[in-house]
Amino acid sequence: MKKKLFASALAAAALALAFGGCAASADLTEYVSEYRSDIYEGTSGGYSVFASFSQREYPYEADGNAGEMSDLFEAALSAPDNTKTYILTFSVGGTEYEEELSFDSVRMVHTFSRSLPCPTEKEIVFSVTDTEGAEPVAVTAASVKSGKEISLSGLLSSLSSAERERFAALERRDLCHARRCGERRTARHERNEIKKEEEAVSSSFFLKNAVQSTMQISAKSPSVSRSAHRDIHPLCALFRSRIRDSLRSF
Repeated sequence: MKKKLFASALAAAALALAFGGCAASADLTEYVSEYRSDIYEGTSGGYSVFASFSQREYPYEADGNAGEMSDLFEAALSAPDNTKTYILTFSVGGTEYEEELSFDSVRMVHTFSRSLPCPTEKEIVFSVTDTEGAEPVAVTAASVKSGKEISLSGLLSSLSSAERERFAALERRDLCHARRCGERRTARHERNEIKKEEEAVSSSFFLKNAVQSTMQISAKSPSVSRSAHRDIHPLCALFRSRIRDSLRSF
């Protein structure tokens, strides 16, 4: 009876580890390539500004594996005349920025993006002008956040609970990928070490033959002129350089 109870407890613990422990230890944010945390919108005098702050993988690749993340602030301006080049001036975190916009002919908007820390402002005032010196137009863009948004961790937790099998497969795939990467790194390291040893042996063999050749020349010509000695000195310097390189390889 005791054995049966122990086996049941062990099975229950294993099940909890599989569905609870792994999910708790896995950081699902590592799979997120882009996360937009704030949006600003505003319109004035025929101009509309849509701005957003996000954390995005750079370089961006929609491959299911997030690389190094960077802060990104973007803005898009809708203007009545798309033949002009526009300039946005605004202030975030006490610092003023001025950006010349590029025209996106697909979305028919003028855009810019740059690396900025997450804004804390509820509103951002954008001053719109153009390169022809037009009078500035102020567009106040307000944050759309209401305070009831779900955090990234909360969103991922809810999603993983609703899609348990999908996320379990994701974690298994990630584990297999990590093992394969580890094996490849080990094999690559071993190949590099073998290459270093071969280069060291080759350097030693070259040095030995060169020294023997130099000694034979000196033995055959005991009365070597000073000019000949000067010619041999660079060769000796080369020998010393090869010795230092061989030592460094170890």
